[in-house]
Amino acid sequence: LLKFRKDLPDSEVTPMIEKLGFDKDTAAKVLELFEYIPPIPDIIRFAVREAFTPEIIEKYETHADFPPEFGEWAKKQGLSKEWQLAYWASHWVLPPLSLAYEMFHRNIITKEK
Repeated sequence: LLKFRKDLPDSEVTPMIEKLGFDKDTAAKVLELFEYIPPIPDIIRFAVREAFTPEIIEKYETHADFPPEFGEWAKKQGLSKEWQLAYWASHWVLPPLSLAYEMFHRNIITKEK
């Protein structure tokens, strides 16, 4: 985690891993294990909420208003930009149908949306 929180380059982290007794090749492989992969329930949520569908992302602007502060803290947790955006896109919740009708009648959204 120090790698992410202090934004250390691999060239500084690999020697630290080698000091733990790993050879150079194994240290490089251990370094790859640091890459965060979200748990299966989160990946399912990303899929269900269309966080992997470029057309939906563009149409509904699910990456809009991505706060830089979220990106900074997520990076310190080891999340790549790809996973940061997937979490952000999947946090949006569709409004209930009654609210959608109200937004339509108030001209907040169009019939197409």
